[in-house]
Amino acid sequence: MSSTTIPKGSIVLVTGVTGYLGMHVANQVLLDGYKVRGTVRDSEKARWTQEHFDKTYGKGNFEVSIVKDLAAEGAFDEIIKDPNKVITPIVNGMEFLLRAASNQSSIKSFVYTSSSSALSLTRLNERYTLNKDLWNETSVKAAWAPPPYSADRAADVYAASKTQAEQKAWELLKNHEITGFKFNSINPNFLLGSILHQKQNKSTGGMPLGMLHNSPQAIEFLSAIGPQWVVNVEDVVAKLHVIALIDPAVSGERLLAYAEKFDYNKLIETMSKLVGDDAMKNIEREEESGGKDLSEVDVARSEELLRGVGLQGLKGLEQSLKECLDSAAALQ
Repeated sequence: MSSTTIPKGSIVLVTGVTGYLGMHVANQVLLDGYKVRGTVRDSEKARWTQEHFDKTYGKGNFEVSIVKDLAAEGAFDEIIKDPNKVITPIVNGMEFLLRAASNQSSIKSFVYTSSSSALSLTRLNERYTLNKDLWNETSVKAAWAPPPYSADRAADVYAASKTQAEQKAWELLKNHEITGFKFNSINPNFLLGSILHQKQNKSTGGMPLGMLHNSPQAIEFLSAIGPQWVVNVEDVVAKLHVIALIDPAVSGERLLAYAEKFDYNKLIETMSKLVGDDAMKNIEREEESGGKDLSEVDVARSEELLRGVGLQGLKGLEQSLKECLDSAAALQ
């Protein structure tokens, strides 16, 4: 692109920079010639993150800012059941952050990482299209149902927090209550792809590695979540963030990041293709339950933007899994 919203060398703030996606976003921003200030929660994370990016890009291009986690360790396990303790603070935090940004004349662009769960959780045996106009009102309704707040509503509470926080952002923009910068959101589904550092939070990128080591937690999680749409964390989602950040023509947009549909058995099948049947012989396939994900997705705009910067569309499951496994092996 001939011009950008922010000039090369500007500082880009990346929150949660040690996370699976956050680290990739920071890496893409640095690759594009910008400087990064990343937030971390403790001094140990600050140390290895600083060392990693100094080694990769040279000193002076990356700096860390420690932002303490306000919740005690383990507290989230309990509060996630209660919408009053999860959704309300997150929505209020979104409003506070946007209003604070609006008061800073130096801020020119704001990209919010939302989630596929703000559109919909998986709805089996139902035909529907995931698009930029879809909101997960089903989870909002379920999350705010009267008490008792039991563990079975945790997924809806999480999804509702993503839904209502993003809705708050668009509401503030529509009402012109925040001004001075352009705003875009990115809504990714299941992230897979390369791992940049052994110590980073690998999130969903660590699940295939867990399967290889017969991790009960990884196997239970992957078998329980139902069908998902994979999307590549590096070339797709992180790059979409940079496009949304710097392209003047991309403003006020909700960009969806979904590539290829898969379920637990397809994941095992693809893993077996990459690492061999022997490595996966102890992982049991699921019996066919009759529940199918019949959703379709409209990612035409995201694909258009990615092609505009030389990428060939959205990477699928096998390629993203291969990048994940190869990068993990290289870090050993």
